[in-house]
Amino acid sequence: MAICLLTKYKFYAGSAVFLSSLFLYVTEYTIMKVDSTMEGEFVLPNKLKIYINNMMYAITAQDDTAYVKGLAEEIDECVRNVIHASKASMNEALVLTALYYIDEQKKAEANADHLRTQITEYAAEAGKARQEIAELKREIERLERISSEKKDRKR
Repeated sequence: MAICLLTKYKFYAGSAVFLSSLFLYVTEYTIMKVDSTMEGEFVLPNKLKIYINNMMYAITAQDDTAYVKGLAEEIDECVRNVIHASKASMNEALVLTALYYIDEQKKAEANADHLRTQITEYAAEAGKARQEIAELKREIERLERISSEKKDRKR
């Protein structure tokens, strides 16, 4: 979301970027997350101004204003660091910042997928362990019955 919000280029009403089951409906400096099952009316977003490297961007977003401003502050800091460290232009800094954040997102998604896989494997192992415990309890009960029967016969 932040990457699109921070471009200098205008998006024309009606253009859409599809991301899994959600898509971003983009109008001029407006980005709204819209569930693909929604029909008709869109919720009116919050209007706000953000600053990236002393450039003001008037945007609207469905997310909470404080959240979006927090994103803008993070982007601003990253852009400033890139410009300071490499003497890059604003556009170059925005591109490098976008690459950095999309890389972080991809790595986080891969990590989340890995964790989901591990959880699934652990749940399967736990299920097998519970099954083994139940079988062992039944075996213990069977052996105790046999032992009890043998003691009764000896008496």
